[in-house]
Amino acid sequence: MTTERFSIDSSTKNLFDFELLFITKSKYSDDWTSVIHSHPFTEIFYITNGKGFFVNRRGKLEVRANDIFIINADMEHTEISSDESPLEYISIGINNLSFSRLARSEDSYDHYHFNDSQKYFSDYFNILVDEVRKQHYYYEKICQNYAELLITKILRKYNLQLQLEPGGILSKEVAIAKQFINQHFREQITLDQLASLTNLNRFYFSHRFKEELGRSPIDYLIYRRIEEGKFLLRSTDYTISQIANIIGFTSQSYFSEMFKKYEKKAPTTFRKNYKNNL
Repeated sequence: MTTERFSIDSSTKNLFDFELLFITKSKYSDDWTSVIHSHPFTEIFYITNGKGFFVNRRGKLEVRANDIFIINADMEHTEISSDESPLEYISIGINNLSFSRLARSEDSYDHYHFNDSQKYFSDYFNILVDEVRKQHYYYEKICQNYAELLITKILRKYNLQLQLEPGGILSKEVAIAKQFINQHFREQITLDQLASLTNLNRFYFSHRFKEELGRSPIDYLIYRRIEEGKFLLRSTDYTISQIANIIGFTSQSYFSEMFKKYEKKAPTTFRKNYKNNL
């Protein structure tokens, strides 16, 4: 008898520590109201039929059947349907989780189109709708598991990353600062700059940010850089110095110091451990 035994890396067991808030299935009708809005949670849309537009403050982007749309928390947006081909979609709301490395990272959203070979995407969305409609025993657990499977497939297919977020509704000022950091973390950002964006006193702003997100503004900025650094360590052959420069650290030594503080290991050790587990 020949046996192959594969060990399971448990280091990612808490990767999906999120809350599945809702599952909806929508179809355009005359009472559809398209108003620019935002949510304190991430949404994933799957366009099942028809066509229309995703709209934000900067403009609009056409969507059609078999598109997947990701909208991170606090991103202002709305959907507009075509009159000739009414828009239909399934969407899920996810709390405590957002996507990073989106192609349109400046706006915290992106969309993707899949073909027949990736039909499993539509299968997962339809199973979620079916489960929440019938509500048989343990449907909540099945929905959570399928949401995790769906997110995993999206991460693999489109080379994205997850970012765990504290729960709760953010104030407008903290949401603005958080989104600015997510968009510009590779640049040199100061506390005064962030406070100015929110029109708050720097000390009050810093206290409020930490109270709502569990981290100070500068701590959150470093955290975002470290998360990006981890991705580059896993997915590229860039030197530690190159990665430090890409993600906004002023020196390799400062990057290594902060990486050890957050990850309890050096960047080189992190990369070596990852490659050994492949």
